[in-house]
Amino acid sequence: QFMILEDSRGQVAAVIKSRCTHVPSMVVYSTKRRFDGQVPSGHRLTRQVIGAGSGSGDNDAHANGGSARARKSMAVVIDENNNHGMFMEGEPLYPWALISKSGRTMEDDCMVHLVNDEKVGKKGSAGTGSYSSSSSSSSFGGIFHAKPSFCGRHGFDRELHTHTVVSRTMATPCEETSMDSGIGGNTNTNSSVSLEEAVLPSVPCCVIVRDPSNYDAVDITIAPGIDPLLMICYLASHAKMDVEPLMSGF
Repeated sequence: QFMILEDSRGQVAAVIKSRCTHVPSMVVYSTKRRFDGQVPSGHRLTRQVIGAGSGSGDNDAHANGGSARARKSMAVVIDENNNHGMFMEGEPLYPWALISKSGRTMEDDCMVHLVNDEKVGKKGSAGTGSYSSSSSSSSFGGIFHAKPSFCGRHGFDRELHTHTVVSRTMATPCEETSMDSGIGGNTNTNSSVSLEEAVLPSVPCCVIVRDPSNYDAVDITIAPGIDPLLMICYLASHAKMDVEPLMSGF
């Protein structure tokens, strides 16, 4: 359910959670606030110590000439919602982006909706979270922008997936307002534009090319000013959402 991305030093960079929806979608969590005052999610990051072997500490010491066996720690995510509301120690995780596909096949586009700092709970004077009443009507859970910030699409050569192009979407203020109204359902539906119907101008910002000799290896080229970690999270999410419908069996 959770995918944890770590760097070469074992530091957690981001966490991705599958939403288990019919049309695949993922939520990306950051270990850092995306804006001042952002309230953490109900998920927390902690580390679980795993021993190199079984047995007591004394046995480990004897087996290693008086020194305890090396132990490693593994990053795990704990869900506060499944812990009966009890407070848990651990590093907080903050919503960063919703990544969703427009369908269930590899040919379908994949969109990235960044967290909306105007609709996410912020800490008040007492340190508690308060939420905008307009957020409840959003089809994206109320905390993500209705307009996608990025849109990705696979490229194929004779039905073989060869590359993926991610583009930064752009829209005029009128277009953004129209789409927010249509998806949120707060205004006249006759003037609304659905996300599927809207054609957003976009500029390519990331190209992911697969190694023909090693399908699990890719070459990524990212334009200046684009967050590399977000593009890596996109790649991991898109790849997982490609196989989720096949694994579900329907």
